[in-house]
Amino acid sequence: MNVFDLIRRHERYRQFAYKDTAGKVTIGFGRNLDDHGVPKEEALIFLTSDVAVIRRRLSTAYPWFKDLSDARKAAIIDMVYNLGVQGFSEFKILILALSRREYETAASAMLASKWAGQVGRRALELSDMIRTDAYPA
Repeated sequence: MNVFDLIRRHERYRQFAYKDTAGKVTIGFGRNLDDHGVPKEEALIFLTSDVAVIRRRLSTAYPWFKDLSDARKAAIIDMVYNLGVQGFSEFKILILALSRREYETAASAMLASKWAGQVGRRALELSDMIRTDAYPA
């Protein structure tokens, strides 16, 4: 046994955040998020993992996704990161336009959504990426 085994023995793993006995938001093996948060290096690990999952789910759900350019893939991944796969699936016109490589229509569909009003500049940048096949300057 070592210190990691000992802590795992006493701090049951929790995938989802919960309030500990002191009322602190906690996750994993007793990580106190209220007092310690998540260091940037760890947040980047989360982000890398989340993007890999999104990329796999998009590739499985939408065969056209693999044929998109890197910039257009990035725009869709960013959108799904914000909305979730289920939320993205509600964008019927956008999805159809992307499957047909109608990028102007796809970009316009993004901007005509309630989501665009909620996220503002993000929607403008992502729709421009779909329209122009280029990352923001």
